[in-house]
Amino acid sequence: MLVLGLIALHMAGFAQVKSDLFVANSLNKCCRLRLAANTKLTPNIFLSPLWLSTNWRKSNMHVVQRDTPPTPDEIIELARDYLGTPYAWGGVDENGLDCSGLVNKVYAENGYDLPRTACEQFLIGEPTPVTELVAGDLVFFNPSPNAKSITHVGIYVGNGEMIHASSGKGEVTYDRLDLMYYRKRFAGARRILSLSPGIYSSPEGNAADADEQNASSLDALVSSALADDDALAANLSQDDSASQSRPRQLAQFQPPANAMHTGPVTLRKANTSFGLRLGTARLDDSAGILAVVESSYFGHDDALAIQLAAPFEAPFAGERRAHTDAGNTWDEPIDYSKIIQEIRYGQPGSDLYFELGRTTSGTLGNGASMHNFTPNLKSRMLPDYTLLPDALSLAFDADFSNFGVQSFVDDLMKARVLGASVFFRPFIIADSSSFLRTARLSAAYVVDIKAPYHSAQTFNPTTVSENNVLHALSVEAEISPINADRFWLSTYLSVASLSFLQKTGYGSSVGLLIRSALEEHGFHAVRLRGELSLSGASYIPSYFDAAYELDRKSIPRYEKDSYAISKLYLLDHFQANSPRQGIYLDAGYQVQRRFGLGVAYQDYGSFTVNDSHYASRNLFVYLDLRNLYLPASSKTLSLYFAYYRRGFVSLTPFLSKGSNSEYLFAAFSLQFSRYFSLGGAARRNLNGVSDTDFFDAVLDVTARYEL
Repeated sequence: MLVLGLIALHMAGFAQVKSDLFVANSLNKCCRLRLAANTKLTPNIFLSPLWLSTNWRKSNMHVVQRDTPPTPDEIIELARDYLGTPYAWGGVDENGLDCSGLVNKVYAENGYDLPRTACEQFLIGEPTPVTELVAGDLVFFNPSPNAKSITHVGIYVGNGEMIHASSGKGEVTYDRLDLMYYRKRFAGARRILSLSPGIYSSPEGNAADADEQNASSLDALVSSALADDDALAANLSQDDSASQSRPRQLAQFQPPANAMHTGPVTLRKANTSFGLRLGTARLDDSAGILAVVESSYFGHDDALAIQLAAPFEAPFAGERRAHTDAGNTWDEPIDYSKIIQEIRYGQPGSDLYFELGRTTSGTLGNGASMHNFTPNLKSRMLPDYTLLPDALSLAFDADFSNFGVQSFVDDLMKARVLGASVFFRPFIIADSSSFLRTARLSAAYVVDIKAPYHSAQTFNPTTVSENNVLHALSVEAEISPINADRFWLSTYLSVASLSFLQKTGYGSSVGLLIRSALEEHGFHAVRLRGELSLSGASYIPSYFDAAYELDRKSIPRYEKDSYAISKLYLLDHFQANSPRQGIYLDAGYQVQRRFGLGVAYQDYGSFTVNDSHYASRNLFVYLDLRNLYLPASSKTLSLYFAYYRRGFVSLTPFLSKGSNSEYLFAAFSLQFSRYFSLGGAARRNLNGVSDTDFFDAVLDVTARYEL
């Protein structure tokens, strides 16, 4: 009944599109009156040096001179060039674009000086019925159904699709006009290409009076670099809803150029939909058929995303898979948590972010205690098909300008590792220099309430002690002496401790972070980090790292005949006559949000326990390709690859059973039609204790109906 109701609502909303088409003609009468009173411009002003020095446009957003209108294909081809560009509140260039900024940029490079905001752009061009839309037309939307204002604009590309800068998705992307969200908010369309290239805005970014629009055309002066003007700087940060400020959960773009997660990820579309996924899989040493009933919700206004999935498995061939019966029961609350794949509010890097998911990683501050901690790294199950109660991790970040909090829980249903961090900026409210305003002090606390303690002689399910409590506490001071648009440099100092079994160990680290856009337009970005550490005998830097769930019961060792020990046992038994030195390095490269490549290496020295040798040397490499649009279409390809090698002395052998401890995850997704997608994933985990090679793989097809 719910499905039938949603379909009926979908059809009813589509029937209203035509009747709502010209509603927006009367929405902006006040805007028209204001224009008539304030934009009486003369042709001479357009060509005067005064206009060139006070126009709202930046020098990198100048209007290209053109005598004839472009073709629709030229508009669409240029709009496609900006796919994946991050959404930035008030953004007007390649570093970040908002919805009207994208329209402005595309049309400016084709000879049109359009107004700044969507409301003003709605006053330009020829009103066009929805049944007569052609590529290049502008489509406009209200902030809510039946609202009386224009707050969003996109570029129609044909086949019922538009390219627009989506604040909720955080990037320039494709969306369909018949999605329920946009159907209910559709306000009208305008055809700009029916006008000759020229100036259609005032120096302040408003719509020029209709009688004046064709009085001037662009010349070489207009095509030249336009000077910035502090008096009009507010126009550049003006959002399309005018009086509203940027929501805290929507990010103001800063190129991170690093991986958000260090374990497996899921490749899914951000839309409201329901569907069925069918796949064939190899899990452990068995094979069979899997089915997942899926449902998802995505909020375009607030970036609230909910992914639910009910997985089922057919009888498997081959060896019976371990814990299959337990995985299929629904007797306890933890079993019902299997239907939650992800609940997310906001965007990574925003002032407010919440994530409850199965592929979440946690970092507190600069990571002195918890760095890329990934509970599901050890899981032998693929996250798309959660048949066992894998960890449902919780991450929360909030930044309130002068202070903020971070928290992470490894499993909401049966938490064992919990962490929290509080930071504040002591000089942000003072009348101080920008250098001091970047200073940040923070304190982080992490606890493992059931840290296992064992060596090989005691390791079995009945004798392992898991009632030990381990505490990690760190204090950090950070400052950014350089904090420019294209180059950001930060340095930090951390002091931390580990307390366990009536012992306490101490350590310290100093690090440098560099983030930079490699070119003026910001398409390419890099992130570099280097850290040196000094540790006492009973301290390991970033103790809760990506491999902690693997190491807590069995850390890798050099010799094959060495016995396995837990990480807590190692910490309790190794001895050192002098402080140990360590190093952490990572480098990331990113092209917008489409392509990411990164590598991280850490070496905190070696440890000797009872004449057996253990290394704290890890390597992580990732490749992330998201929403690679196929030529001249909205079809997308996404790829993800992650490789983790822990506790190694030598990187050879590579991907063989002779390797000590390796982890490999790969996934792909191809959206080859509106309703169907093809996907696959593979996971390899070589256990450092028994050298057992676990390999899971799945290939699936998803049928999805978008609301």
